[in-house]
Amino acid sequence: MPIRLALVIPTLDQGGAEKQLCLLAQGLPRDEFSTHVVLLTRDGPLRPTLEAAGIPVTVVGKRFRADPTAYFRLRKTLAAIRPDVVHTWLFAANAYGRAAARSIGTPVVLGSERCVDPWKSAAHFLIDRHLANKTQGLTTNSAGVRDFYAAQGIDGDRFTIIPNGVPAREAPAIAREQAFARLGVDPR
Repeated sequence: MPIRLALVIPTLDQGGAEKQLCLLAQGLPRDEFSTHVVLLTRDGPLRPTLEAAGIPVTVVGKRFRADPTAYFRLRKTLAAIRPDVVHTWLFAANAYGRAAARSIGTPVVLGSERCVDPWKSAAHFLIDRHLANKTQGLTTNSAGVRDFYAAQGIDGDRFTIIPNGVPAREAPAIAREQAFARLGVDPR
């Protein structure tokens, strides 16, 4: 039986984290993972890539910076999905998603910090530290992000660094002589 995975992110706008989430969702083996993407705030232009791959997307519709009704809608959405793993991305989804996942007893809850966030206040970092201690792990795309959060009191050893990826493409097959000619190199 495939692992039920819920990926939670604020939107599917054209951003780095959003693109990486889509690549992950599309790249996971279907026989091993049943993936559902949950958008905390609103939809975005990357949704068609997920729909084309047959990955369901649900929009929760968070309307305000602090929207308690969105938390309860997210909790209800996650309870219906019954995920084995919830992986949240970016601050709002990390805060709402990890709390909601824990409240319904999701076995594995992960967070993802994707960038250095100097805009965060002491209250934001308090939330980050609290939830980091209540999740099984954190992912990030660089040592710099890990070090930034370690300086804010989150144990750097809790992070797994997964560099950003790009979709694999097969290189066109060309003859050896063609390759040398394109490069302007003598084949001898």
